[in-house]
Amino acid sequence: MGGYTIAYAMLLITGARSGDRFGRRRTYLAGVIIFTAASLACALAPDSQALVAFRFVQGAGAAALVPQVFSIIQLTFSGPGRARALSAYAAGWPAWCLAGIAVGAALAVVFVLLERRVAARGGEPLLNLDVLRAPALPSGLAALALTQVAYGGVLSPSPCTCRRVWARARCGPA
Repeated sequence: MGGYTIAYAMLLITGARSGDRFGRRRTYLAGVIIFTAASLACALAPDSQALVAFRFVQGAGAAALVPQVFSIIQLTFSGPGRARALSAYAAGWPAWCLAGIAVGAALAVVFVLLERRVAARGGEPLLNLDVLRAPALPSGLAALALTQVAYGGVLSPSPCTCRRVWARARCGPA
């Protein structure tokens, strides 16, 4: 999380200014491409150093795309319409983050079951499953889940919210 947050915080104003200078759509799309490519790189990272570096790049991509959504809302809407647009943006994230947690938990269960199968067949699992019996594991997982929910609302808009905002920007205010 640290690399992502540092890059995001350092480049947020630069990302907003880039939208003013090069166009919000172009900057948004560049941010999405950078963020998506960095996410794939994170998934394929061969070691922790590469993962941290890719998380920095992910934060840079988010810093380019998130300000564009807010800028479009500010420029397109006024009064109660702006309040509704900002509310729609904020309302989109809880379901997105909770779905991510649910998918992550399901994948963790599948991983543990596969690792147990490998160990039962006499193979060498990727993870020593004794680590799952660590006393601090439940509180650590709870803290991780709460952090994901908290950061998710601030740092990553849901695709549905972004789609609604972009559609509204093209069609004009209500």
